[in-house]
Amino acid sequence: MKTAAAAAIVLALILINRNGIETSVGAVLSLLIVTWVFVVHVAVVDAIHGHVYGWKSFGFWATMSISFVVVTLISKADILYVNERMIFYATMIGLPIYVVAMAYPNIIEILPEYTYGPYVHRTMGFVNFLYVDGLLIRRFTGFASEPGLVSMFYLWALWFRMSRREGRLDWQSVLYIVAMALTQSTAGIFLLGLFMLVYVRPRILLLGLVMVAPLIVYYAWGQIEYQIDNKLVGSASFDLRYARYFDFFDRNWFDVLFGLGNGLYDEVLALNDLGGWDSVLQIGQRYGFLTVAILWLLLLVNNLRRLGVAMIVIITFASQSVWLMPAVAAFYFRDRDDC
Repeated sequence: MKTAAAAAIVLALILINRNGIETSVGAVLSLLIVTWVFVVHVAVVDAIHGHVYGWKSFGFWATMSISFVVVTLISKADILYVNERMIFYATMIGLPIYVVAMAYPNIIEILPEYTYGPYVHRTMGFVNFLYVDGLLIRRFTGFASEPGLVSMFYLWALWFRMSRREGRLDWQSVLYIVAMALTQSTAGIFLLGLFMLVYVRPRILLLGLVMVAPLIVYYAWGQIEYQIDNKLVGSASFDLRYARYFDFFDRNWFDVLFGLGNGLYDEVLALNDLGGWDSVLQIGQRYGFLTVAILWLLLLVNNLRRLGVAMIVIITFASQSVWLMPAVAAFYFRDRDDC
């Protein structure tokens, strides 16, 4: 599905592109590294574990290759600009809907249902409402499948907007911050706090903290309780998520460094519900933790002008399965602005 979506995007870009194709030695080198990992390396690992190189392996590589083509046609600045505009309109529509729905939750029951994994949720397009075991999760999810996933797009939008405004907040930036706070995403809130310290001008940040200090204290205390009860060590969510890490690290060093391959992952780990919930473990289980380090390095080296965006993706790796998303995969390569 991701490959088909990426292919459709490339076809549309080719049809409307007027700037021609531009690439660089660095971008081609990154593609060769990706090809080695997702074709040669995984074929060897699959063979070692008694599996053949399958169509899914080719699909992963094809998605990466299509993302490479994307950044030869447009710049990552274009991607970030479109993302920021999409976030703005989605928030202007979705956030009021969310507020009304939280005040009158019975309204949600009349919305269309959709299935995601084992759960049935409800949607209004610009905002989804998640249910676990039939209970409504009162966290802002926006248009995404998970609060942590939508946080990444909000952080991209916030970084892009504030980088153009030299660290000055405006009402749209504040709107994004409010929406992110309502997600209650552990990684998202951590990144938001770090972002505010790094990118917001000190005087503006201090003034804002003083003006909303009581609200921040109330929100922070509620978040601390929520994260301890639902996300951190000792919680059911923590045990379910990190039991998979413990199971994987019990294997020999070769498997940890070089992975188990796609065949063993799909036919054993996924079927027994031992697959990673996040990008770090999924990549580690399939291709090894050396590949995790390689993809992180590509993100940093190929986004020196956008280190904030690279760090957002890297930290999101620890909470969400985003490593193969076409929007994320484009950042593994240098674009036409970096040539």
